[in-house]
Amino acid sequence: MIKTSIKIVILTTTILYGASSFAAGDHINHITITGNKRIEQSTIQNYLGFKIGDEYSLVKQNEAIRNLYSTELFEDINIKFTNGTLMVIVTEPPFVSKVDFKGNSKIKNNVLSRELLTQAGESLSKASIQIDVERIKELYKRSGRFSVIIEPKIIPQENGRVKVLFDIAEGPKTGIRHIYFVGNENYRDGELRTIVLTKESRWFRFLETNDTYDPDRIEYDKELLREFYQSVGFADFRVISAIAELSKTKEHFTITYSIEEGEKYNFGEISIDNKLANVDTNELSKLINVKTGQIFNMKALDKIAEKITAHLASRGYPQITVYPDISNKELGITHVKFIIDKADRIFIGQINIEGNLKTQDKVIRREFRIAEGDLFNRSYLEKGEQNLRNLDYFEKIHTQITPTRKKDKYDLNLQVEEKSTASIGFDVGYNTAGGAFGRLSFIERNLVGTGKYLTAGIQGGKRSTSYYGGLTEPHFLDRDLSLSGNVFKNRSGRSGGFGQVEQNYTLKSVGLKTSLGYDITEDLTHDIDYLIKQDKLNAPEASSSRFLIEQMGKFTTSAIGQTLTYDQTDSRIIPKNGYIISGSQEYAGVGGNNKYLKHELDGKYFKSFNNNKLTLKLAGSTGDIRGVGGKTVRISDRFNLGDYTLRGFAFGGVGPRDKKTKEGLGGQQYYSLTAELNFPLGLPEEFNVTGAVFSDIGSVWGVKLNPRSQYRRDEFYNDRSMRASAGFGIIWITRIAPIRIDWAIPVRKKLYDDKQHFHIKFSTHF
Repeated sequence: MIKTSIKIVILTTTILYGASSFAAGDHINHITITGNKRIEQSTIQNYLGFKIGDEYSLVKQNEAIRNLYSTELFEDINIKFTNGTLMVIVTEPPFVSKVDFKGNSKIKNNVLSRELLTQAGESLSKASIQIDVERIKELYKRSGRFSVIIEPKIIPQENGRVKVLFDIAEGPKTGIRHIYFVGNENYRDGELRTIVLTKESRWFRFLETNDTYDPDRIEYDKELLREFYQSVGFADFRVISAIAELSKTKEHFTITYSIEEGEKYNFGEISIDNKLANVDTNELSKLINVKTGQIFNMKALDKIAEKITAHLASRGYPQITVYPDISNKELGITHVKFIIDKADRIFIGQINIEGNLKTQDKVIRREFRIAEGDLFNRSYLEKGEQNLRNLDYFEKIHTQITPTRKKDKYDLNLQVEEKSTASIGFDVGYNTAGGAFGRLSFIERNLVGTGKYLTAGIQGGKRSTSYYGGLTEPHFLDRDLSLSGNVFKNRSGRSGGFGQVEQNYTLKSVGLKTSLGYDITEDLTHDIDYLIKQDKLNAPEASSSRFLIEQMGKFTTSAIGQTLTYDQTDSRIIPKNGYIISGSQEYAGVGGNNKYLKHELDGKYFKSFNNNKLTLKLAGSTGDIRGVGGKTVRISDRFNLGDYTLRGFAFGGVGPRDKKTKEGLGGQQYYSLTAELNFPLGLPEEFNVTGAVFSDIGSVWGVKLNPRSQYRRDEFYNDRSMRASAGFGIIWITRIAPIRIDWAIPVRKKLYDDKQHFHIKFSTHF
């Protein structure tokens, strides 16, 4: 038994030793490769790693298989070694003849194709197909469809070819049902929803894409919230989180922004830390237009830094860094120090723009205000990227700064993804002055990629119809000039509502208006315009006053005008503090047969209390229009007060009035003043309902008769007596439209005035 065991051990050892010698010690005398049809044998041998005469081993064989698989040129690889011959058997993947899509209606084939690794003319890779499926899913998620199902199908064809078909079930759009804010004490949810770009899904937003979940857009919303809060005093504001919750049915998202407003600050001491020699700090101080005691505004500080940078660049210091250092925040006061220091001179190499299939390169480049060869300025780049986002032409914007071989040059690579810039709108509304109305409009914000703004539309109501079209060039002559041209055709007839006296004439107008606008300073803008129009007034002689009959006929107005606007409000979106003043002049008489000179002045002041829960608004306006060269100011050019310009009275319900027909004649001078306090009503915040108490005062007067007129001054009322009213209102920000309802009582009036207690106004855009 022992002898038998010894023999078995000796035999086993001999076999193992022989096998080991065979595996490790035999040499390759011949290599054969089979199964390859498109791949050259030399290519396979190159990746194989074996050559004739090499010693064979299992370790080298496994390495050869890994090398061949890593090329992704083969579906299957098998290697055998027998009697000095290395046999390599490969199976090539099919050849992709075509890649197609089925079931996609929301995203076009060419957009999907750009995302694929699988391409016609290349070998089939199942791994690449799985990656392609995930890429397509991600693309649909970006467009708001999270329930998309994609099934890849490989369809065999002749001669070892296949067709790859991605069968897509797009599913419904996954919209955003609710947007909530947590931590906001000074601004209501409804107000903050107007700040963010993301919107709640509603049936009337079927032409928009901002009501779907996009993580990039959410990140942009966080930046918009930060900019808004830091522009109205909240220097420490931050977004803690922005959470998107997908419902279990994958039908909608709920977005919750958790924010921390922090304390509200005013500017304290404002100084400059100038580290440049031979630069007068007092001269730079003149560029600072914020003062101690004003509400903290980060956007204003950034603009000042830009102005200082531009000022120093024009004086031989092109490469510097200027930034505001905010410190010593205490008791609602924060001190600001502008740091000015030298920086290394870096130049812009190439500016590469990708993804703009429609938008012209120059439209994108001009927003950065830099070109190849210019000195590198990070503030210009950040401002340029912000300007691009403000255009709202692009779904995504990604800027990358890449160093080049030259140490003093950086390339700027800009990747954009365009979005639709055209929209069709349908507005419906109602107000007590004109009744119900509807408007169908078309807007193209980036006409054929040039950055021009095109509008056209039609509006109709019970007593009026208008057609209009306009084109705006926001960078006329490649400068910061806005040039616009608008054509219009209107027909209107005034008549009563809620007891209002009939205004018994119709007006038909057709004309053209052009405007040129620019910024004088950051807060002061100037617009110059020219208007030419032809009006036709018509009234039945039997029931109209003699004054009105004398006004009838055709006349042409050719007028030039200007408007200056100075805006010092804390926000142009939701003003809570500050003021805005606007003054305009218009002279008609540059041709035509209608001649007048008109002046108007308008101002608003806002002040908030109790963490912005109470907002006081004071507003006033005044105007004067006079005939030139003996011309009479026509009734269609006169001023009228009433409805929302003087609540408690009907539109045109105060001022000069015919004693016999009771027709309002309008006036050549007017003023109006309003004091209003907005406050919460104590309802749950999500209702978005606030209240208001107000008082309006005003008057309109002045009727200058033509010397040849048969109309006498004792035939109409005309005095400067002040009218006054007081009342309360409710403002309801609904999901569809903001609605305002006011009830006002005249407390000072004339017997012949046309009163109107109830006022309602709303308008929504579909």
